[in-house]
Amino acid sequence: GALALTHADATVTLGKGQSDESGTGTGVLDLSELSSVTLGSGAAPISEVRVAYGQMSSGTLTLSNTNNLITATTLRVGDSLKLNAGTGMMILGAGVNTLAVDTNVIGLYKGVGTLKFASPAAGSPGTVTIGGRTRETADFVIGSKGGMPSGAVPAGTLDLRGHVANIQAGSVTIGREDNSSASIYTGGAAGALYFDGGSFSVSNLVMAYKSGINTGVNAKATATLTVSGGDFTIKEGGSFTFATQSGTGAAYATLNLNGGTFRTYTDILPGTGACTNTINLSGGTLDLTRHVIGQGERTVTAFNLQSGTLMNLEEFNNGASLVELREVLLHSAVYAGAPAAVEGFRAAREVLNELGLSLPDQAD
Repeated sequence: GALALTHADATVTLGKGQSDESGTGTGVLDLSELSSVTLGSGAAPISEVRVAYGQMSSGTLTLSNTNNLITATTLRVGDSLKLNAGTGMMILGAGVNTLAVDTNVIGLYKGVGTLKFASPAAGSPGTVTIGGRTRETADFVIGSKGGMPSGAVPAGTLDLRGHVANIQAGSVTIGREDNSSASIYTGGAAGALYFDGGSFSVSNLVMAYKSGINTGVNAKATATLTVSGGDFTIKEGGSFTFATQSGTGAAYATLNLNGGTFRTYTDILPGTGACTNTINLSGGTLDLTRHVIGQGERTVTAFNLQSGTLMNLEEFNNGASLVELREVLLHSAVYAGAPAAVEGFRAAREVLNELGLSLPDQAD
């Protein structure tokens, strides 16, 4: 059989929000055996698809293993509406998945949300294409406090591993804690994105944005982006904010490149404040297209070059000399450990040797 819902006022909600915190609402809908699932179309888009929406709401939506089309203004997975939350999960099918959605929210306010395939194993069946409904690109919010005062730590995960994914994104925010009220709490926010096949292009990428007045060990924004294959591109005219902090708390951003190509047509610039930002190059290609990593006061904390290719780097950490580059590699040992730092020296020397340069010894 097949499921088709095409009505402009339609909203699909899985996991009913509760009137108070004494109970939970859990919804499970498994559509994997259907021949097709259509939640809105180009001619008749729907309003929203919601999984785990509202107070103490949890839900799991499993799509068809043959063909899926979602055409909607907003997709929400794990959106607690500023109330205490459950957990939401949407599982893409093992066939063709097409999402034409302007805004994709994964883990908001106090919610925990995940958008993924059933299996992250390499070569698993299933593809996904994501773009906007009313425009070419889709926006993503992955783990955000949404400005609310709370001690919770919302978490969002977009996991595309093991599959070919073609994503046209406008803005992507990973890990945003921004309590802007007058009430101090201890919560943070965390987000993670995993990609290893196909193409992912984004105009504006923000990782680990922390502002506001929350304090304590959990008052931090944490973001992880892991690319292990395919082509991940920050487009011309775009921006890349690599951890930024104001007010209290801290921001932690990590870019892991294990394979494929990460190409940016803009500078990789950390923000100011209490930020820790780490780049781990352990495979694949990091192509800066003649742009910089770090500039002025906005410099990276640790750059671990273990293997792979670093190319078209215009400037590193505000025009760091080779002696300063050595100091950054030594400083990386504090965050990544001595073995990673040793491997970083080896990889850096290989790159510099190709340029006819050398990395000074400590005595220089």
